[in-house]
Amino acid sequence: MHWNSKSILGELLDAHITSLLGTDYDDFIVLIVDNGSKDGTPDYIQGKFRDPRLKILRLSRSYSFAIANNIGLNYAMRFKPDVIVFINNDTIVKRDWLRKLIEAFKDPNVGAAQPLIMNFNGTIQFLGGFVDKLGRSPSLGSISGSQIAERFVEIAVRHNVALKIYRPLGACVAVRAELLKEIKGFNPYLYFSHEELALATEIYARGYKIVCVPNSVIYHKYGPSLGRRKDLVPHAIANKFVFIILYMPRKYLFGSLVGRLIFEIALWVKNMALRRRLSITPFIVGLSYTLKFLIRAHTLRMGFSKIREELMTRTPLYLNERKLIAYAANELMRYNISLFTDYINDKIADHS
Repeated sequence: MHWNSKSILGELLDAHITSLLGTDYDDFIVLIVDNGSKDGTPDYIQGKFRDPRLKILRLSRSYSFAIANNIGLNYAMRFKPDVIVFINNDTIVKRDWLRKLIEAFKDPNVGAAQPLIMNFNGTIQFLGGFVDKLGRSPSLGSISGSQIAERFVEIAVRHNVALKIYRPLGACVAVRAELLKEIKGFNPYLYFSHEELALATEIYARGYKIVCVPNSVIYHKYGPSLGRRKDLVPHAIANKFVFIILYMPRKYLFGSLVGRLIFEIALWVKNMALRRRLSITPFIVGLSYTLKFLIRAHTLRMGFSKIREELMTRTPLYLNERKLIAYAANELMRYNISLFTDYINDKIADHS
């Protein structure tokens, strides 16, 4: 999906499209969904990249991430794909990324797969995310957690396996087309953020799993356009609660909402103390969006799957970055216990 990409991304836009078209794979189509750009992005792309595999779908106005991708999904279905890959326009892919990513779907239990997502400085940005009872998603990656992630990747590559995770990163995720059709794509009630966490919940509810394929590699420049979209902040706050309302099992619902509210208030107060110019207004607006949603929440809640209890990680109310990484690492091991048991046994055998 593209939105004013020419002015925001600059040369990265050219590098993104060039790398996609240079993918070493026999049969694929690149569909660019232009989300109502006003800077001439679609005309620029059409004029510079004359490749029959490149299609542009121009939307008349700007939609949310979920809705714009769903429009693109419906359009893509006319090409009768087996797998659909959603990928951000601030990425650059390795030539063999798609071939290795698609191999994961040879396992009939895999519903979605993501590549290993790297920062441009060579550190691991995202290996996988999970979900707790407050609707948060501890994830493994970032600069501080990259060394831990590297060890997991080393083990997975050595055994030539994909790593089971709960949440993929929306920057790049491949999903079985028929499964997407059944789920009806991304949740349109999530205006900004938590879309991939909701998608993961629906995939697991249908008996599939989600994996990260460590030998499929892309590079991602995190959020170059978000700094210009301060209007999205209240939606991001609201979606933290909307996700809980729609997807949390009933027995955890009240505690999850109250706990998340306490956590978010404490976090916002802390950020205001550290950044004196931070306004409380976006937080209040976000909560007002949540209250409006609550009016129709009961009816809407019935139409969505709930998080499977055995897949939730149990975390304390407060999580600093170091603890967040530790819980994510623990969950990655729990989700892939047989792989790491084999690895430990191999190590013991080597030393005996």
